[in-house]
Amino acid sequence: MNIGIDAGCLGTTDSRLRVGVWQVVFNLLAELSKVDHQNNYWLYSFAPIPLPVLSRLGPKMRNLVVRPVLGWNYLALPLRLFFQKPDLFLGLNQALPSFISCPTILFVYDLAFEHFPQFYPDSLARLRSQTRRAAPKANLIMTTSAAGKNDLIRLYRIPVAKIKIAYPGYDSTIFKPARLPKKPYFLFVGALKRIKNLPGLLEGFKYFLDHSSRQFKLLLAGGDLWPDPEIQPTIERLKLQDRVKILGHVPTQKLARLYQQATALVSPSFYEGFGLPFLEAMACGCPVVGTRAGSIPEVVGQAGLLVDPKDPVKLGQAMLKLATDSSLRSRLAIAGVARARHFSWPRFAKEVMRCA
Repeated sequence: MNIGIDAGCLGTTDSRLRVGVWQVVFNLLAELSKVDHQNNYWLYSFAPIPLPVLSRLGPKMRNLVVRPVLGWNYLALPLRLFFQKPDLFLGLNQALPSFISCPTILFVYDLAFEHFPQFYPDSLARLRSQTRRAAPKANLIMTTSAAGKNDLIRLYRIPVAKIKIAYPGYDSTIFKPARLPKKPYFLFVGALKRIKNLPGLLEGFKYFLDHSSRQFKLLLAGGDLWPDPEIQPTIERLKLQDRVKILGHVPTQKLARLYQQATALVSPSFYEGFGLPFLEAMACGCPVVGTRAGSIPEVVGQAGLLVDPKDPVKLGQAMLKLATDSSLRSRLAIAGVARARHFSWPRFAKEVMRCA
């Protein structure tokens, strides 16, 4: 069987974009290349997939560059598919070509833009259009959480039988516990965009500092392509210039060390489609503080502290608990490592193969 793949995101050369969807797509294809030796994979992209990335995907995966970029899903890609005729198409970027004759599996990672449209001023129209158009016509939809499945049913009226859940994983050779001393800092990992509620995190951190004598810092690690414009003004208003450090994109090995030495990962997102940083942190034995929003409770389970994303006081109190209660930190670290073992990239790939 020839399987067509929307691998457009893999064509990026900007390391800041190699998060989230990029990680899911790359790891899925890497696992499929290990276990599927029968099918051929045609990886369609609008820019060449860099050779260091493509070389890790095996000989069964061929990159086909389709241009022009403008109107890619509406004309260029549909025309290429019309002539090449794959037996199955995987829409790994939450979109499908405007016309396609073979069966399709659409991946929908989250509908955060439907819950919080105010946080997507530049991309709302595109996200809504491509997702609302693709979801009804897909033969099957895969999503990364029960929260995402419920959103598809409630907001888009997609039949239950048409939706399957496959949970993403993490690289257990990199993200693992280490005998490193904990340091006095809280860590945030993720894109510095508005849905992540970074002003709320800063408010919570300020509460923590006002009620603690400890000299903690807050490290913000993540891509800054779509920065929340309120981050810097909030830092200045709360006089946190000496306590908050914006690291930008962090290489994977360094990120693992940051998790391993952090007092806790703190991420008060308004919504997550899955939340890979929670999983990576737990795998490293780093306690986590999250929110009762989107898929976060599914990922964290009982292995972390969950608060209301709109309540910075509760967030600050959770940070105080973890900074002062060593037995709680140890308990959550052990629970997190055990929880992380329920998720893996091979398991994710097997779920996808089962549906193909």
